[in-house]
Amino acid sequence: MNLLPFNLYKGIPYTIPNNESIDWFRYSYLLRMMYNISDKVNIISTKISEPYVILGTINRFDWYKNLDLWPKDILNDLRSGFAKLIINNDNEAFGLRYSKTNQYDYPIDVNIINLCKNSIDALQIDKDNLLYMDSNYKLPAQLNKKGYKGLFNNIWETRYEGVNLSNQILNKTKRQYKFLYLGGKPRIHRLKFYHYINLLNGYTENTLQSIGYGFFYEGNKKITVEPKILDDDEILHNNGIKEEIAALVNYDFHKACSLNIIPMSFFHFSHDLHEINEKIWKPIVTMQPFVIIGQPKTLKYLKDIGYKTFDKWIDESYDDTLDDDLRFQKILNEIARLNEFSKDEFAELLFDMHEVLLYNYSLNRERRLSLTIEHKVFNNIKKELNLC
Repeated sequence: MNLLPFNLYKGIPYTIPNNESIDWFRYSYLLRMMYNISDKVNIISTKISEPYVILGTINRFDWYKNLDLWPKDILNDLRSGFAKLIINNDNEAFGLRYSKTNQYDYPIDVNIINLCKNSIDALQIDKDNLLYMDSNYKLPAQLNKKGYKGLFNNIWETRYEGVNLSNQILNKTKRQYKFLYLGGKPRIHRLKFYHYINLLNGYTENTLQSIGYGFFYEGNKKITVEPKILDDDEILHNNGIKEEIAALVNYDFHKACSLNIIPMSFFHFSHDLHEINEKIWKPIVTMQPFVIIGQPKTLKYLKDIGYKTFDKWIDESYDDTLDDDLRFQKILNEIARLNEFSKDEFAELLFDMHEVLLYNYSLNRERRLSLTIEHKVFNNIKKELNLC
């Protein structure tokens, strides 16, 4: 199996002469995975005589309009089935019927079915020769119902290096802040949480947090949230945290805080969309407990793949609550309860949680070093595209 990486932002091929020249974040976590499995994949930049797979990373749904930039011989290989195409949507997840979650989201006609259909029609290829991937946990089953190939891409946890904080936790070292809240792009559930939680007495001065500029409505009342910047490095961009900062672990932030409040990309309950992204792995590799502001059953997914959560110390019933308003209120109530803890009590809490924190960190580290997730994704690619 050979790999021809393409940039589907413009529809023209990358040139990758060596490992150091690859911009891992901008290009693809999947590409890093395939590079690491060097005995099974060659990364190339020109057409070859053996069957090959084209790996494209996109963040726009009309990429196929630039096919005039593609080499004709490669297009012919795709149409004959000699080559196959993977569309990997980095850092995103979408449903089959995209649900508009706030005023900043994509229009309703942006959905995976349209993307797959339009890509296949434009390329004039067979359905079996295209595989779409993103971080929607429900993607494979949902796309399969429509006759398309889909794959859940979850290799975030291998990107980060952990810091062993066991001694600090076991020594009951008091941390500067109680909470860490990295609000990211101004989605409605993030703005609402930021607005209402900051009304709690003592919360603001005990929290390291950020949020982009945005607004939401309560009935006819428009509530505006001003941007909050974590430091003086101008990390906000286009009303949200810059992508290269948001995706990486800032250890100084994490080590200074006792509990991570994770604002996932989506909050609404959906039958066809459930995103699992990099935000969850940050507290795992920095040995922090966490509360997830996200879709129901996210904690259940973590348990299903072997991780432990904190239901002994934190009310995690929100994870089983399908009603969005009720789930949001339960999360607010639990953070309000935890807000009453002193910093010394948080140090005691982390001490009690140490076994779970260390377990999660160690499991993640073992999977990272052994490339467990990468091999699983790679094998699923081979199976879906019928590769030897």
